[in-house]
Amino acid sequence: MALPYTIVLAFVGLVVVYCELLESTEWLYQQSLIEHHSATEQLVKSSTGNH
Repeated sequence: MALPYTIVLAFVGLVVVYCELLESTEWLYQQSLIEHHSATEQLVKSSTGNH
């Protein structure tokens, strides 16, 4: 009985994450609440002693 419910909720959850995550992330960037960075930037900073 719980299996169909679990499958439907998993599917709906994945669809919402796929459809809404990009838009939400873009909004957070626009509000300056998050910043984009890469692992190479962090490696360069840590190797030069700047933390």
